Amino acid sequence: MYIPEREQSCEAMLRLIEEQIQRGPKHMVHFKCKAKYGYEFLFVEISKAFNTKSCSLASATDVITIIPSTMSFNSNAEPDDVLKRISSHTYRLCFSFHPSYSEVSYSMQLRSGKQPR
Repeated sequence: MYIPEREQSCEAMLRLIEEQIQRGPKHMVHFKCKAKYGYEFLFVEISKAFNTKSCSLASATDVITIIPSTMSFNSNAEPDDVLKRISSHTYRLCFSFHPSYSEVSYSMQLRSGKQPR
């Protein structure tokens, strides 16, 4: 199973958000998050990229929904499957709440004093 690094998921998400909000002020994005915690990385990156916190969807005329998830992606997932459109206004984002294997490996190499590859 391919699980992208958080940065790769974040880049795909930011591109989608930018496409949506550039369409106009009434085009917004909603996140459907299953847990209370674990999404901080995504929300911080959104805030930094668009210099915003949050707003009301009450005035929106076009809303897309992004569902961050790992479990929805099967063992046949490929690197291009980071973001999947599952309906006209809904997308699943392959997002791991835990570090990827390469991130753990890099961290362990740094801790052991070895030069990371």
